[in-house]
Amino acid sequence: MRISVHLGSLAAIRKLNNNGIPDPLLGAVAADLAGADGIVALFGNGEGALNSAEVTSLKGLVKSHLTLEIEPHDELLRKAMDFKPDQVTLSNDDVHSQSINLLADSSDLKLLVQSLHSANIEANALIDPELEQIKEAKKIGFDAITLNTSSYTANAVSSDAIIHYEDLEKCALGAIRMEMGVFARGGLTHRSVGPLASFGMIDEFILGRTYFARSIFVGMEKAMREVREAILHASKQM
Repeated sequence: MRISVHLGSLAAIRKLNNNGIPDPLLGAVAADLAGADGIVALFGNGEGALNSAEVTSLKGLVKSHLTLEIEPHDELLRKAMDFKPDQVTLSNDDVHSQSINLLADSSDLKLLVQSLHSANIEANALIDPELEQIKEAKKIGFDAITLNTSSYTANAVSSDAIIHYEDLEKCALGAIRMEMGVFARGGLTHRSVGPLASFGMIDEFILGRTYFARSIFVGMEKAMREVREAILHASKQM
């Protein structure tokens, strides 16, 4: 079970500060040293994105699993492929939701996925936990899907938590049965990963803003260790 760190929140804060701080590349190195199994970087022009020069530097700095996240556009895809990442994840830059709707432009998405496969790059998509999205991901040819866990983590202490939890479990099971990898991302903390790890079906947890926020108080290494221990504890309870 892999734990990756998404650099988007650091890049977004840097843009707000308008002074080059914090440096997402230093964040990637620190996450790597803290024990992260992979790095996820948003590539393009949106908020939280790295530019071409930064991705080039990132490739040289970090030797762990690298995922580039992009919007589903031909030009961005070609540029991303030039970096030869291990994986490309397609997502949406909408302010309301970063999940992509696979049902909207499935024919165009299929061509993008075929291009990735021709370059031996795995194709992933950030989607809402809906079975129709899972089925469409399989039809398009994605190797894996990333379930957006934002609704689950935002309602972790409300009466709706069990509903979002069950949606994630059903979709994870559906993806596994369709022989796709299952990733999870969206507000995950050392407290929220445990229940999801108990599925025994999540291949990768992607940490972001909440991980860096926790790191301010306990340090990046301890924050990573807390997440890993929560996953291991849940796995032993299965």
